Amino acid sequence: MNLDKLMNKHLTRYFDPSKTIPQETLEKLLGFLRSTPTSVNIQPNHFYVLATPEGKRRLADNLGERFQDNGEKILNASHTIILTTRADVPDSHLEA
Repeated sequence: MNLDKLMNKHLTRYFDPSKTIPQETLEKLLGFLRSTPTSVNIQPNHFYVLATPEGKRRLADNLGERFQDNGEKILNASHTIILTTRADVPDSHLEA
């Protein structure tokens, strides 16, 4: 996977549900995400990958009014990645 090419892509408005991201490409992408630096180097981010129709449906059904227009994208994409980050960082996380 060429990171420069990936970073120069435009946003995708529609996904073709018949296409799937190859596992090798997904693993590389997740590797890039996991190694993303943070300003204080504590890596407070966690990523959840939804690849099953059931998981994507649960997310799409719970987007709330503000983001409901994204439901179709979630359902048609081969994978959906949810980024979460810690609001507080406990000492145990820093020690690890």
